[in-house]
Amino acid sequence: ATTEIYTLSLHDALPIYEMVYKFIFGEASIENEWDSFVDTLKSLGSEKAEEIYKAAYDRYQARAK
Repeated sequence: ATTEIYTLSLHDALPIYEMVYKFIFGEASIENEWDSFVDTLKSLGSEKAEEIYKAAYDRYQARAK
């Protein structure tokens, strides 16, 4: 899972950071470009990364009880 997250995290990270910057500083319209941004994240594996992090969190929570 760690290798998978590393690969998902680095794959095309720069365009993601650039778009986040544009949203924060008003250079991109959240209303007009958000859906496209989310689609890009999904195509890069964000849903798989979410599954991996959620499973790790669930394991952590189970041990903490």
